[in-house]
Amino acid sequence: MIYPDLKVIDHAILERCGSSTATFFIDWREYAKLILSRNTEQLADRIRMDFEQHRDGLTPGELQNTALEVVIRFKMELESIKHSDESAIYQQGLQLVLDSGTFDELVRALQQVGSQTIQSLLQDLKNPIVNQVLQHIDKHYAEELSLKLLGAHYHLHPVYLGQLFHKETGETFAEYINKYRIERAKEQLRNSNLKVHEIARNVGYWETGYFYKQFRKYVGISPTDFKVFG
Repeated sequence: MIYPDLKVIDHAILERCGSSTATFFIDWREYAKLILSRNTEQLADRIRMDFEQHRDGLTPGELQNTALEVVIRFKMELESIKHSDESAIYQQGLQLVLDSGTFDELVRALQQVGSQTIQSLLQDLKNPIVNQVLQHIDKHYAEELSLKLLGAHYHLHPVYLGQLFHKETGETFAEYINKYRIERAKEQLRNSNLKVHEIARNVGYWETGYFYKQFRKYVGISPTDFKVFG
């Protein structure tokens, strides 16, 4: 699975692979973000990139076990969003992973499960405009966003667009965009040395005080404390 082009393999390579202490190397926050934004193409690319980076350091069994855990996490993520049992998709996905005989088959199995996860979400969005709005938020969350601006962009009255958005997602536009921005802020607080007010602007908050208020609302602590302890 790892060295399909090698007919003869140096034993030192096998010793290096076999001595690894496997850990779950997937940054699930990134996967969850791509699922939430319904971005099938980027999710497929992320899966391949992550497994390519680790294929030389793990045994085939370790790669397969990691893939099985990814399938389970896909299931948990979808059910947390839809609050419904979607077991059939993932029973098939687990079997695809178990039946994979090559690295490419393993990656394709996970990409298929990821695509089916997003398709399940898209099926619930009966109005294509809402899906376009979600894609727009994913790309432009750091910019000024409002139902008035998006309504003008999609030629819909902002009140009507707000009603559609709430019906399709179960959240108001304001709730969704604040939660989305806070998740992006948490990533930057964890992974950068930027100051809090810089991160606030990076995710679309021009008033630092309002950013603090929203962060406390959704996370329970201040962004400053999160940067230290999160």
